[in-house]
Order: sequence, then C-alpha cells, then structure tokens
Amino acid sequence: MRTMNEFLRAYCNKDETNKEGCKRSQGLTMSHSGDLEVPAGFKEQGHWGDGQFRTVWINDKDLSTITYCEGDIIVMQHPTQASYDREIVKAAEFYKAKGKGGI
Repeated sequence: MRTMNEFLRAYCNKDETNKEGCKRSQGLTMSHSGDLEVPAGFKEQGHWGDGQFRTVWINDKDLSTITYCEGDIIVMQHPTQASYDREIVKAAEFYKAKGKGGI
C-alpha cells in the first residue's frame, strides 16, 4: 500500500493551494480507477461512484479525498476539519442530486 506522498508522486503532476489552504493535486493518468493504489486509511464511497467512470475515496483522519473521474485524479488535502467537512457536505449534495445517494 502506498503512502500519500508516494501516491501523489505516482499519479499527480500538478499541485495548487486554494484560499482556504487546501492542497489540490491532480493528474490525468489512468484508464480506470481499479489501477489506483489508494493509500491506507481511505474508504471508497460506493454510493458516490458511477461505475467505471467515477470513484471517490475519503479519509476522515487525514482530512483528505481522492476522486477518480473519467481518467482525471484529484486529491484534496484539507488543513482544517471545517474545510474538510464543507467538501464532504458539498460532495454528498452533488452526488445525491446526480441520483447516487448521500453520505
């Protein structure tokens, strides 16, 4: 199992930090999410997925999310619990609206 730093080096080639201090890393590398070696501690959110096109993992302890969507990989690492909680609520609302349930 990869560490978060190993995961980022392997799959992500672009990093930025937003105004809340959240680190966003992204890459365009995979043909499907089954090829990803997600770091320990992440749990797949099956009800947020969309078959082979989208898979979402969350890590409550590390305040991080990993999203695979149609070849794109996006990793969000939050500096605060509040920032992480906002992302989780926003994601749950979005995926529920798309017919994939909430958290």
